[in-house]
Amino acid sequence: MIPNKTAQSMGPPWIGAAYYPELWPEDAFEADLQRIKAAGLNAVRIAEFAWGLMEPKEGCFDFKWLHRVIRRLEEAGIAVVLGTPSAAPPAWLNVDHPEVMTLTDDGQRITHGGRYHLCKSSPKARFHINRIAEKMAQEFGAYSNLVAWQVDNELEPFPCYCDSCRKEFHGFLEQKYGSLEVLNRRWNTNFWSQKYRSFSDIPLPNPQRVRPRHHPSLIYNYKLFQSAMHCEFAHEQTALIKQHSSAPVTHNALFRELSRMDNHELFSEMDFHSVDIYFDADHCWQYAYEYDWMRPASGELPFWLMETASSWNGGVFALNPWIHRENALYTKMWMNFAMGGNGLFFWPLRMQWAGQETCHGALFYQNGTATPALTEIQRASAEIKQHAGWLNETVTETPELAVHLYDHSRMVFEAEPQKQGFDAIEQQYEVYRRLMCQGIRCDLVDPRNDIASYKAVFTPFCPIFPDHRIDEMLQYVRQGGTWVVGPLSMTRTEDLTVFRDRFFGRLEDLGGFRVIHHVPSDDTVRMELAGGESSACNLFCDSFEVDSPHEVIAQYVSGALAGQVASVEIELGLGRLVLLGTWPDEATLGTIMKKYVNHGDCGRDFIRIRRVDCDGNLRAVIKLDLETYDVAIEIGDPVEVQNSKEELV
Repeated sequence: MIPNKTAQSMGPPWIGAAYYPELWPEDAFEADLQRIKAAGLNAVRIAEFAWGLMEPKEGCFDFKWLHRVIRRLEEAGIAVVLGTPSAAPPAWLNVDHPEVMTLTDDGQRITHGGRYHLCKSSPKARFHINRIAEKMAQEFGAYSNLVAWQVDNELEPFPCYCDSCRKEFHGFLEQKYGSLEVLNRRWNTNFWSQKYRSFSDIPLPNPQRVRPRHHPSLIYNYKLFQSAMHCEFAHEQTALIKQHSSAPVTHNALFRELSRMDNHELFSEMDFHSVDIYFDADHCWQYAYEYDWMRPASGELPFWLMETASSWNGGVFALNPWIHRENALYTKMWMNFAMGGNGLFFWPLRMQWAGQETCHGALFYQNGTATPALTEIQRASAEIKQHAGWLNETVTETPELAVHLYDHSRMVFEAEPQKQGFDAIEQQYEVYRRLMCQGIRCDLVDPRNDIASYKAVFTPFCPIFPDHRIDEMLQYVRQGGTWVVGPLSMTRTEDLTVFRDRFFGRLEDLGGFRVIHHVPSDDTVRMELAGGESSACNLFCDSFEVDSPHEVIAQYVSGALAGQVASVEIELGLGRLVLLGTWPDEATLGTIMKKYVNHGDCGRDFIRIRRVDCDGNLRAVIKLDLETYDVAIEIGDPVEVQNSKEELV
């Protein structure tokens, strides 16, 4: 992997904050500019909620005030990230064109006054959104301090049940299946007399209007459709911006706990990845989780943390008191740049004095004085900029293990949970946390991305897996890789139906094994590894039968499947296909995975990041203690820096 050329051309590292000049008297700008500089910031993010000022009346545009702001920032050497304002449309659009508003499952139109209330399939909404985005690109695209565009804000496919969505959904299904006969056959709509006469017969899966619930295939496809509509919506703005501006385009995605987007598709037309993350200091490891999916997804491009809390975060009430833990904010900032980021933005610069989020912390109070966060931000900003040389010349070393993180899996488990209380995102976090606690670093990789550089790949909790990728993954195995599959992976077709003739579909035929049983687990079921280590068996249990050369890793020793194979390693070419039939205890998972990858110096509360140059030479090591919030940096001849108490190298 080569150093991030795009990031270097953008002049990293960028450390900034969201700034809303439209909320303050214009003569207060110069004082805010001095606050920006005093904080050690070199960038601001602006305009993503300012549509009402830029287009106060339909078709009447006023950009003069924003030109004055950006021009003055340019003179002061402050970079700008410019946001398109489609997340918070003006009142005239919502009132004069009510058809653009989302229709809820109980038949109510969302009203003006919040965010995320435009229907992304509405032609009228698309027209106005695209027009303001293109106007902004024409007006501001040539500014020298414009370093990036942000499309919309925290896209989330909230379901809409309007006529436009109904029509577009039917078109989505027709394009996907080709004919109604194919859809009826693949969904098996004979069950409960659900067979459709025409695409227009197919309902939107409204939970308010069916008992007990809709067909899982219908729910799943509707989730795919809503995500696709939001991606298309973002891609239209991206294309219009790129016609008038050379600055890179991104979107500030929600962190995984809240996001239901197909992020792989969302960022496919954009230039780099960014995300908003709000976790408290006791869950700092979850920042690492977000970085470890953005970094491999971005490849050679940078990733940014576009929003995070500088002190405490909250909307109608305050949460997550970072400032109560000394050095926590400092460590959080270093973590972003150590793990491959080159941009970090706080929300906001100055506390709101009115509106829904007055309880959200900031760098400065509403009266302009500094919050307790400022000191650590100033210190971290100075250090990170001082280390910019080697940060820009190196990349985070690729770990040996990739873990498949498939956005469709969450949609699958929401459409068909399979076991009561199962939460897909919590389980994704748990996979990552368990590996970290066992000292195993990993990248979180979408199944549609390349995995050739990894020694092993782990695919847990992916019921639906891209069919063509199965062949590619087995080719990876035959060439010497290790693929660990399961639990609850490969168990559903792309239509969210069960395979009729085998449990794991084509993988059983190609991998040379058979699934004998696939049953939910309970407290009576345990398994034992070949070395004698015992573990509980959680969620579901698969048992296997293999004819080709193989090694039994674990057997069930109690419960209904006692004596049967719980995990097995199958030889395929130069590599190994490993089947993990159940979800074991943390230590047992570590024992199994350590057989295939080296484990190092990391854990839930400690991460050791190695930075290498384009030739793979180790240039620096950064140690992050997420419990004591100590940062240690070793560069060249190891010289340790503990929270800037010693002179920087």
